[in-house]
Amino acid sequence: MARQPWLQLDDELLLDDVDYRVVATLAGYTDRPRFQCVTLVGELRGERRMLLQTEDEIMDAREIGPEVLSGEEIERGERAFRLRWDSDVRTERAAPDASPKFGRGRCAWYAADDGAVAVLIVERYERVAIEGEPLSGSRIDLRFTVGLREGQR
Repeated sequence: MARQPWLQLDDELLLDDVDYRVVATLAGYTDRPRFQCVTLVGELRGERRMLLQTEDEIMDAREIGPEVLSGEEIERGERAFRLRWDSDVRTERAAPDASPKFGRGRCAWYAADDGAVAVLIVERYERVAIEGEPLSGSRIDLRFTVGLREGQR
């Protein structure tokens, strides 16, 4: 997928032909590539979805138990993940009607041969693990978000 704008609170997008709005973000800043986990809510039925966004890609994502991600190699179903890197991380959490929350901790990035990734963020009081898998560009449409940012409503 071509480089996309970083999603922000209240951005609107189409995913699998359903309208969604960004309701929360968890951004990670490392000496490696930046990433963020984005929580979406469907405009009609209110269903929640997650995306994992990197500098080059947007992936379908889901939260997993942090205890799953430990060691150099991990098996999840048919997938084998290998630890690619770990690093210090600065985090920024954003949600509507709340001040941003900043934190620090450690981050581990795992990758599978099919392009899937898993990321573990460990902070002082919280541990978060996300698994992301490649998302076909035809499944996501960011034209409305990009149009709003460029003033083309």
